[in-house]
Amino acid sequence: MKKFKFKLDAVLRYRKYRERNAQLELVKVKNAVVEKRQLIEKLKKNRLQAILELKTCEEKGISVGRHRFYTNYITGTDHALEEEQKQLVQLEKVLRHHQEIVRKEQIKRKTLEKIEDIKKKEYISDYIKFEQKTMDEMVAIRHKPIKEAA
Repeated sequence: MKKFKFKLDAVLRYRKYRERNAQLELVKVKNAVVEKRQLIEKLKKNRLQAILELKTCEEKGISVGRHRFYTNYITGTDHALEEEQKQLVQLEKVLRHHQEIVRKEQIKRKTLEKIEDIKKKEYISDYIKFEQKTMDEMVAIRHKPIKEAA
């Protein structure tokens, strides 16, 4: 018998390719989410630091211009934080979407791999039956009684 060849091997390779691409996209989105979270933390830290500096300066005495500078900075940081939070929410939606895509691609790939395993087991079973039949025929030919010439 000939060697086992899965007829849907090209489709299986394509499924693996699609899954790999989906995973790469997922990694990109995850990195974007991490960067956005780090940016938000940095903005929060800068805002808190500005508030503490403003309080310290108020205790010592501060000019109106300097006070306005701090309040404008804090207000600007608040607006930036709101925008970054909105963008983070959008990125997390995109992240969930890409996770779902990866999950679906994995299911498609695993389905084909299971089909391949089933077909391979069938092939091996048929091959064993064929070999057994061949051996039985060889034994039958070897023990076949020779007819006497009359």
